[in-house]
Amino acid sequence: MNKNKFLYVAALFGMMVLVSCSSHDSAKNVTVTSEQSGAESQAASDIVSKPLTLLQSNDGWSYGAAGAKGFYFVSAAVRSDDSTSLMYCDYDTMQQILLCSQPNCAHNTAACNGYLPYSAGGIVPEIVGQNLVLFYPGNVHAEENATLPRIETMGLDGSDRTETITFAANQEFLRPMVTDGDFIYACMWETSDNSMESFLVRIDPTAGTCEKMFSMDSTWIKGVVGDKLLLKSTSGDNSEWFTYDPVTGEQAVLYTESSSVLQPAAVYGQTLVYQKGDHFHLLDLSTGQDTELAGYTVPDQAVSYVNLYYADDGKLLFEQCSNAGADSQYADGFYVLESDKEPSPWTLTYSLYDKDTACAVVAAKDADTYLVEAGVQDTAAVQADDGASKYVSTGERRYALISKADYWSGNANYRDFEKIG
Repeated sequence: MNKNKFLYVAALFGMMVLVSCSSHDSAKNVTVTSEQSGAESQAASDIVSKPLTLLQSNDGWSYGAAGAKGFYFVSAAVRSDDSTSLMYCDYDTMQQILLCSQPNCAHNTAACNGYLPYSAGGIVPEIVGQNLVLFYPGNVHAEENATLPRIETMGLDGSDRTETITFAANQEFLRPMVTDGDFIYACMWETSDNSMESFLVRIDPTAGTCEKMFSMDSTWIKGVVGDKLLLKSTSGDNSEWFTYDPVTGEQAVLYTESSSVLQPAAVYGQTLVYQKGDHFHLLDLSTGQDTELAGYTVPDQAVSYVNLYYADDGKLLFEQCSNAGADSQYADGFYVLESDKEPSPWTLTYSLYDKDTACAVVAAKDADTYLVEAGVQDTAAVQADDGASKYVSTGERRYALISKADYWSGNANYRDFEKIG
């Protein structure tokens, strides 16, 4: 799925290493370093398995941080100093506000909790337990204002904003990340002596600590299944999708994928979409139920190609695009596929860069309601007065609530947030 992203200018070297992750638990081809203390080992042994929550979408894209009460996101509107704002959509009041409770605040200096200065590499909001975490991926190669990866924590109301950890210049973090309410689990790349290693790390954002858990060579985080991580590992012509318990180290293979399939597997929430023969299958990771979508034959790529967009509750949303001059059974556009039924046309889209774009699910508000990206407002972003902004002008996303029934039926019955201030 094509998504708007901030673009940044690049190229600055020579940043000093500040804080690095210490090695910790041994599992899967990693050796605990001799620097590990007995106190650290005891602390790790006290960690118990808890339900895990994905902090971004399964493909790593971040809209913001969705919680039980509302949704936090970074505004696309940029001031002349390249600062922006931390916004909040409140589910109870259906209001969208800048996250600041200070009276008469101009929201244009660091004294405001909702003020976000320019940061090369962007800013990723995450909810960890009762804290809002701002994860700054950093960019040590930026020509101006190069930044290291770092973390700030604050209350869910924006109070007590504190920087707790700054990572090293040779460390880079991949998304998606995962939390158990206390820790953040992430894949970290670490560069040294012209080589690169990747590790699963466990970060305590409040205490400001980071522990290496095991090597993740050719392995990526793809989601969660209960209290276990969903990982994908590629070796040769095959990829294995497997669960990993970050506390016990136990693993279990769920699906082995051959590189010969036309459509690579993808995961959305608790649903793994994969191709077997000429049909798509939906594997419910929480129950193990496998559903063959027999009403649609995956087309030959010489005729048309398929873009997968979302899957939930036994349904798959996809886009079909015909190759030039090809005659396909279905017209170009979006479709919903379920069980052995024929694909149903789906029209919950908006125009972006003169192309129909699917209304994307950001998060499930509850069992019956989605938070969605319902469009983009073209005039939201503001460039610097001198035209030298480090951001590319983009539109502010329109977030809304919609029932799951209306979403899958393609009915645009949105509940919009009232913008305050």
